Amino acid sequence: ACIASPSSLVLFDNSTLSVTRHVKNCHDSVTAIAAANQHVATAGRDGLVKLWDDRSKDVNATLVLQGDGKGLSAVAVSEHLVAAGTENTRDGPGDVSVLVWDIRSPTSTLRSYADSHNDTITTLGFHPSDHSMLLSSSTDALLTLFNTSVADEDDAVTQVFNNAAAVHCASFLAADEVGAISSDEQMSIYQRSRPEDIERDDVVAVETRYGDVRTELNASYVVDLIRTSSAADAETWVVGGDLESRSITITPLVRQLAAGPTKWMFEHRRAVTFPGGHGEEIVRDVLLLPDHRVLTCGEDGTVRMWTV
Repeated sequence: ACIASPSSLVLFDNSTLSVTRHVKNCHDSVTAIAAANQHVATAGRDGLVKLWDDRSKDVNATLVLQGDGKGLSAVAVSEHLVAAGTENTRDGPGDVSVLVWDIRSPTSTLRSYADSHNDTITTLGFHPSDHSMLLSSSTDALLTLFNTSVADEDDAVTQVFNNAAAVHCASFLAADEVGAISSDEQMSIYQRSRPEDIERDDVVAVETRYGDVRTELNASYVVDLIRTSSAADAETWVVGGDLESRSITITPLVRQLAAGPTKWMFEHRRAVTFPGGHGEEIVRDVLLLPDHRVLTCGEDGTVRMWTV
């Protein structure tokens, strides 16, 4: 599935890329999409999150979740929980929230965390195994870990990382580490504190700043920091696009446990380049499928399938 202008949701057959469903005007300005199991979630500047069953042909959403009235900029899905982040439309710091719903009781938000960020939420992601743990990132340069089982925001925030620059994308790289790419293509990796260490003043979480990674990736911009969907052999890949060569490259990012916390290395010998990419247009999203296929979508209005 993908979102496209003007405010369309398009679902494809993942074998042939033939369109199976096209929902026009799915939102008043759609901004974000996420998927889990058979659910596809979309969010928009209309302040709504909509859930769609990817097995259905219906053009109507199966569930509509109402936010706090502000436009939404990010969405994430995990089991019974849906999270969305709001957009800051002011020139300076503004009122921004991270909202969480339980789709089993969808009439109101389960959680509303309104004090942890003051600029647009750029990404949201649930922990790969502890689905109550939510990672948020923002253009305010902060990454925040929330325990969504806790209502009080002060208690729900378990850790905050200052990235020193607006965060373009962020992801759990492992159960205990988080990675981020800034809007100026700087990569940083942070250690998640253990619960027993949070109350101790003498324990400091480790972080490593890797700087601008475009040169190492042979890219003019970084698309995303992504994990394979297979839980058994999950891997992290960094996706770069190069406008001059019109190519997309996915490069494994491999943990170096012997070197200590937050130490990772690009494994260039396993990098894969897709010549042609999306031509002169920016690549907006990449999905790694478990059967050695890669889907990409770009500003040229196309979705393309590649074989690794």
